[in-house]
Amino acid sequence: MRSRARGDRASFRPGADAHHARGADRAARRPRRLHQPRHRRRAARGPARPGGAAGRRDRRPGRDRLGAHRRAGPRPGRALGGRRRHRPGRRGGPGDGRAAHVHVRARLPWAGGPARARQGARRRPHALRPLRVASRRDPRRRRGAGRRPGAARDRLARGDDRSLLPAGVHRAACAGGLRFVVARYTDESRDRVREAIDFVELVAARTGGELRRSGPRQYMGLCPFHDERTPSFSVEPVEKLFHCFGCGESGDVFDFVMKTENVDFGGALELLADRSGVKLERVAEDPREAERRARRERLLEVLERTAAFYVRYLWESREAARAREYLLERGLEEAWLREFRVGYAPSAWDHVLKLSLRAGFKARELYDAGLVQRSKSTGQVYDRFRARVMFPLADARGRVLGFGARALSPDRPPKYLNTGENDLFHKGRLVYAADLARAAAAKAGAVVLCEGYTDVIALHQAGLRNAVASMGTALTVEQVGELGKLAPVVHMALDADAAGHNAMLRAAEVAAGRKLELRVVPLPAGLDPADLVQREGADAMRALVERSVPFVRFRVERALALGDTSSSEGKDRVLEELRPVFAGLGPSLLRQELVGLVAERLDVPDSLAASLLGAGGRAGRGGAGGPVGAGGRGGADRPGGPGTSPVSAHADRRARVERAFLGLCLALPDRGRAALAEVDPDEDFTTPRTRRAAQWLREHFDAPLEGLPRDDPELSALVGELVVRAAGPPPDAAALDAELLRLQIARLDRRIAAGGPVSELAAERAQLKSRLDLAVARAMA
Repeated sequence: MRSRARGDRASFRPGADAHHARGADRAARRPRRLHQPRHRRRAARGPARPGGAAGRRDRRPGRDRLGAHRRAGPRPGRALGGRRRHRPGRRGGPGDGRAAHVHVRARLPWAGGPARARQGARRRPHALRPLRVASRRDPRRRRGAGRRPGAARDRLARGDDRSLLPAGVHRAACAGGLRFVVARYTDESRDRVREAIDFVELVAARTGGELRRSGPRQYMGLCPFHDERTPSFSVEPVEKLFHCFGCGESGDVFDFVMKTENVDFGGALELLADRSGVKLERVAEDPREAERRARRERLLEVLERTAAFYVRYLWESREAARAREYLLERGLEEAWLREFRVGYAPSAWDHVLKLSLRAGFKARELYDAGLVQRSKSTGQVYDRFRARVMFPLADARGRVLGFGARALSPDRPPKYLNTGENDLFHKGRLVYAADLARAAAAKAGAVVLCEGYTDVIALHQAGLRNAVASMGTALTVEQVGELGKLAPVVHMALDADAAGHNAMLRAAEVAAGRKLELRVVPLPAGLDPADLVQREGADAMRALVERSVPFVRFRVERALALGDTSSSEGKDRVLEELRPVFAGLGPSLLRQELVGLVAERLDVPDSLAASLLGAGGRAGRGGAGGPVGAGGRGGADRPGGPGTSPVSAHADRRARVERAFLGLCLALPDRGRAALAEVDPDEDFTTPRTRRAAQWLREHFDAPLEGLPRDDPELSALVGELVVRAAGPPPDAAALDAELLRLQIARLDRRIAAGGPVSELAAERAQLKSRLDLAVARAMA
């Protein structure tokens, strides 16, 4: 028996690299067609000979992907022809299944089955998409419906799925639907959360101010998304909608949490469910994914229990007296230490281990959570953290993922010990206290970045509730991303030493190209934030944060301080180092000020310094040191700002008229329904947003918020804004008539500009203008 198929260059050994039978690896003798040896029937193999090697079993059609009604012994290296015999429906047999009419990928494993070598493993993977197949309960199925999964009927016909290719496409999806469903929550769960939330109370808690009733279904307050003195933030408590008439932010209760907490929709739903006490229900998900989720929740549970135990042990045990003294000597109060869940780990080798085992957890779960470790010499399992001050490290939702532990005795190295990297804990992805600082950072629009745990607690105690920490490591790309989710401005309050300065430079490198403004807090040399608060008070720390300087200024001053400014060669080196810094600055007062600083320190004329530093970049450039980072958003980005052209301003006026008309239609439902029927969304509306909104309201006037597409956030935001506007004091019907006439006049103006019959259109326009004047007069009366 051959060990390989004729002309096939690839091995069929288990574990060997998969190959493309139809591509570059096809048989050399038959370049246009796959080798299909004639199938020879043979009797089933009998039992092994006495004293001989055990005989190999026959290959089964379903498992080994042979054709229907076929049986053959194992043929190492040989592929069976699958298309020349037993065509579908032959002699009433089940035959082969329908063609899927999609490209499939060989060796897709069963759910729960072993993942085998995939075709083209060393090549670029092909795109893979889930595939719907016919349900096995289809009444049109022919005889043979009772076959087990994997029978020939379930395979793809027309040669895409034959055993000529490296053994078998199993299936792309389970019968009756998609096999792999993204885990999400049911619509009923979402609706229960929406109904359970008191939106007015939620907004008031976030803004820190009371909302006042301004209409039957409207409350007004200060906007959490921009600074203002006059309330312009409107809340509709029944439909759970909001809209700010100052900055334009709008949405529903989930959008509010997504924007204030910087989380996605799933995170917002979970946060609101926790707040309201609603239990979320998940839709069907892949069993393996459900198993992984259950395991993750189990690890999170043991970490939460352990964190609570450490807190109790810190404040109730005699052994932790020294730890309490250390923390209180640092100026940290018990209430704040409890809020941050600071604790203490006993010195015993197996205290946490025994408590967790008695609570029903397994040693393997404790090991996977990073709470215990195994001795390499004896194999004994013992507590990882002993006789240390414990700082829980949580994610943005406040779930404990690991711990940072500080030793109090120098004979217990290392000074700081963290949870090891595992499936849950990745130190480079976490920002300490992000869960506690998120709300304050969103309100302030800035975050204060420290280095250590106690620095953050001291700043929160001092009133800077937007403080977080990098946990003593150089900022990673993931941490910079988390900071960007918290706020667009980062005040770096790192130590004023070489390590702190290098950390700031590293942060600027990682933040390059992001819309993140970096500023430097000028801390005194030798003092960290906790020491400064303890010695000089909270007001001194807040004043330093307010006096923070743009990172680009810090970088210029550092280069001038460390460089040689006494010789011409040294000055040239300083200018060479600063040239890339100034290249990212557009023409601005900040650039001019820094050029003057360089000229003064190098003792050269301003014009020469400006020439040697090079021309500035374009004014709109962002990044850590650009104008966006230095001064926030420019006015050219705002409608009607200094950079707005007359054409765009005119377009904004048209859009305002169209939005006003739609809002009045909802505010006056009886007249509004008829007014919507009089307009043509394609002809009377000029912007895509208002056109889609008009069409949506014509079709969903009675319940405009139901069924809004999540993939069209612009439509959802605009409809929500219109509903909030309609919840205010009822307007006069004459105002709706006036807006309708304005729309019709604007449509005539566009037709005249496009070359339509001027005389007829002008006469019609004059009539509408007269009616508009009367409607405006009635509205003003």
